[in-house]
Amino acid sequence: MPTLKFPLLYILMLSIFTQIKAQKTADIVKKVLKATSEFENYDIKFEKYFKFQSEKDTIKEIYESVVCRTDIEYNIGWHRIYQHHNMAAKSLIAINAKEAARLNFKDHLYYNQLLADDEKKVIQTVQSQLFHPLTRFKEDYKGFEVMKTDEPFISLQKLDTIRDAGKRVKLINKTILSINKSTYLPEVEESWTWFSNGGLQYSKYRLLDYKISSGKRFESVLKTSDSLVAYIKSFTNGDSLKEKNKKVYRQVRIGDTASIFRGTKHQGETAFDFSALSDSIVILDFFYTTCGPCMAAIPEINKFYQANLNRGISVLGVDPFSSDWPKLELFITEKSVTYPIIKTPQDVVLAYGVTGYPRMFVIKNGVIIKIYYGFAKGLEKELQQLVDGLIKG
Repeated sequence: MPTLKFPLLYILMLSIFTQIKAQKTADIVKKVLKATSEFENYDIKFEKYFKFQSEKDTIKEIYESVVCRTDIEYNIGWHRIYQHHNMAAKSLIAINAKEAARLNFKDHLYYNQLLADDEKKVIQTVQSQLFHPLTRFKEDYKGFEVMKTDEPFISLQKLDTIRDAGKRVKLINKTILSINKSTYLPEVEESWTWFSNGGLQYSKYRLLDYKISSGKRFESVLKTSDSLVAYIKSFTNGDSLKEKNKKVYRQVRIGDTASIFRGTKHQGETAFDFSALSDSIVILDFFYTTCGPCMAAIPEINKFYQANLNRGISVLGVDPFSSDWPKLELFITEKSVTYPIIKTPQDVVLAYGVTGYPRMFVIKNGVIIKIYYGFAKGLEKELQQLVDGLIKG
């Protein structure tokens, strides 16, 4: 039939184009793998940006690293990490044939992992400190496609969509590699992850400078690594303080008595005392103003608040970050927040064991009934059903 000729031709051309594109990608990946295989012993400088969805700000760092590869896919050497722009020393990491040790200059505490204790974990720790685009294997390039070949870079892109058992999108991840057209080294990697709850995670690596060294350098690097590990371990062991630090955050569970706290209402800067609500149902939502999932939760909390205005239920947003407070009124207006926001000191975060945001507590008569970790759509309906049951009961 004449009407089928164009669709068949289109499908054939699309198939040929796809095959050509796949072959082109494979040829580029082959050249990249050959170029990066030279990086067994090298000095390197790169910048790193990363922002987890639970973090408020993007962290920016500069790494200066000396790396030598061993026969067990393990890397000895050291990494000096600086704060971006001002190049203030932030951390020193040293890895020898036995362990990886890190010194934080801010508190002069060190943390270490022994290779004999957990080889895989130590190797992963070391790999995480390297220039990530150089650590790829052939299988890591699966799913990448050539997007641009403009001078001086070739762009490879990979897009992944992860779904849950109900085939609903959980997250979308996009990674773009910029390959130097003359050296075939991946000089920039950017990665974005969008979560269904509205959160965003971002990372970027950018190569600044590098020098490939001879394999004969291994013994001298190992000797220096041993010295640096010993130097790092001359400071206070941070691992010994972990349990102490953990105890600062209260381990809050359902059925526990809610901590009494004081703060300031954003309306009129009036004093707030939580003890005044000890005989009622209270919803506490811990948030901060640049938290993506926190922002996604606000419309549903608003709807719940408006639907329960005359039922003796208190809904309170809790912002413990003083850096938010000067712009809090503007934020409330822009986001149309209708329920009260309470400004509190940081010890309230510790008292409620809040280690991630948003964190919501449903409290009745001073007892914690329900804890919500993060945000998921349908919060308004779930809260309504829960509160209806509490009122009836």
